[in-house]
Amino acid sequence: MDVCYKKVMRNGSVAQKFRIGYSNPGQFKHTPASIAARDPAAEIQKPDGIPLELLLTHHDLNCARCYKLKKKCLRTYPRCDYCSRLDATCEYIDRRKRRLRFEEVTQPLLGLSQDEAKKLILIASLVNHEDEPFKNIDALPSVPVAANPEPGSSKTHSRMAPKRARSAVSVPRNVVALSICGRTGTGSNIHEELLAVRPIEDANLPLAFVHTFFASYEYKYPFLGRASIFHKIENFKFEAETLVPLDVYLVMAIGCLVFDANFGTAHYRNVFSDSFVELIVDMISYDIQSEEDIHKAHLLILLSIYSVNVGNTMLIWNIVGYLDRLVLFLSDFTGRREACMRKRCFWTVFNLDKELSLLLDKPSQFIPTQIIRVSSDFSDTLAENELEKSVSFMEHTVMLHKLQDRVLLCRLGLAPTEKEHLTLFSADLESWRVGVLLLIHTEYAELSLLQNYIGLVNLDYYYLLIELDQLSLTELFQFTLQFLSNLFSLLLLESSAKKECGGTLIYSLFWFLKFFKVIDYGVASLLRILNGANRSEWQMRLSDFHGNVQLEMNLLKFLLNSKLRPPTFVPRLELYLGRLKTLSQKLVLFNPLAGQEKDIEALRSDISALF
Repeated sequence: MDVCYKKVMRNGSVAQKFRIGYSNPGQFKHTPASIAARDPAAEIQKPDGIPLELLLTHHDLNCARCYKLKKKCLRTYPRCDYCSRLDATCEYIDRRKRRLRFEEVTQPLLGLSQDEAKKLILIASLVNHEDEPFKNIDALPSVPVAANPEPGSSKTHSRMAPKRARSAVSVPRNVVALSICGRTGTGSNIHEELLAVRPIEDANLPLAFVHTFFASYEYKYPFLGRASIFHKIENFKFEAETLVPLDVYLVMAIGCLVFDANFGTAHYRNVFSDSFVELIVDMISYDIQSEEDIHKAHLLILLSIYSVNVGNTMLIWNIVGYLDRLVLFLSDFTGRREACMRKRCFWTVFNLDKELSLLLDKPSQFIPTQIIRVSSDFSDTLAENELEKSVSFMEHTVMLHKLQDRVLLCRLGLAPTEKEHLTLFSADLESWRVGVLLLIHTEYAELSLLQNYIGLVNLDYYYLLIELDQLSLTELFQFTLQFLSNLFSLLLLESSAKKECGGTLIYSLFWFLKFFKVIDYGVASLLRILNGANRSEWQMRLSDFHGNVQLEMNLLKFLLNSKLRPPTFVPRLELYLGRLKTLSQKLVLFNPLAGQEKDIEALRSDISALF
């Protein structure tokens, strides 16, 4: 019997398909492969007199793992090529929407009592007949559904919440019935999630990326074990496209960003994908209940460090806020027990929160420092092959972020700013600088990284002095000059000696925020000088300020011409450069000795309008 199938297309044409020689074409609605995928135990029967040429070797849909990773699946049955190479569980799921048969709906009812079966059939009928009136339906326990994000929220912000639950009316009837019976399925294991790394021709680059990551963040964020990451990466060959765990992917991606910034290469865009990194936010389940789930917190910290390197302020703000609340949830403040997150993870979140809060001028969301009982002595956390010098570097890093916390409290009016307190803070800051420089000279005296690390310490030191200067009554531009000079020297050092140094990153979110705040602080100091009554010092002070402005303009031009800075900051760099050019022209035309009151007021108004 010849049967013609016609399907109306959207453009008005009609697609025709013929099936010749079948007496009942309806019985071959599904292919043998799809039937076996839904019920692997079922045998495929060959109808009498009808040849069956399709063998059970390929499935007509991607496997679940390739579908999630958006990879092209070879669809080999029972295991695809990717899952076979990784020795992972391969599962084929029929994702096509179809109307369920009656026996598929009633199969979960076997073994239930008459009342339970009646209730489940009523639920199933409710799902399939939405337009019918709701009559004789027993009340069901409500299922919480996550609220939809606001229309104005961005793609990245909405991913900080758990995945939205699907509406109940779109769930198949057998799934609804099983959920009512309490037969809930287990969630996906985050350890089994994988991401694809594109082929890397140079076999030494993967290890170089990992070494660069630990050289940059091993002491500042000491939450991750070096040995475990290197043990994982040794099992992969990156000559071809490779699927790796999420933590390995993030460590390599962050290390690649720092590596490219130091050596002027462009490996990141050829090997890694920003969309894959953002996909990790959706993969993580935000149901961390104890230290057994600490690996999920590690992934969130890695995402925060990634945000620092790409300049994504909102992503790191959201993640650090969640980590702060997680620390509060897992910590005990009553003294009855020693419950808290693991020490290294605890202080890593502390360091992230304090620096981010200070640079954004936001109150810290972390536990108040006064009630922290966790010791900053890391000697009891050393791994088997970890050097003892790591303890001192970690302790000095925590000391720096405690100083940043004190500055933030003073700026927000939560701590006294009298001369005695500021003098004590200045002494503590100097003590930190002397201690950390002594460590650096001891450990890196013969390495090319020595000048880089000294430059980074000086940047943090002079930046905190600039913050301190804003709290005092003095208006000194010498700290700004020292900060800008060290910054310029460090940038020139990195650009001229890339091949000999690595492991430091200047072009990061935290560094740019410091630079922009230093410019704003200088303008604020200038306005306070112009509002003062002592005109005798104006010429000298304005000369010092104008010299800093020229240095800032040169830095902005250097950064705009550099290929290493993140493109996120280009609009802001151009904005500040235009403002400083205009300000410089106005200062050249202004004569502080012969200026009238109206000229001074006009200059104040112009500066306020610019910034």
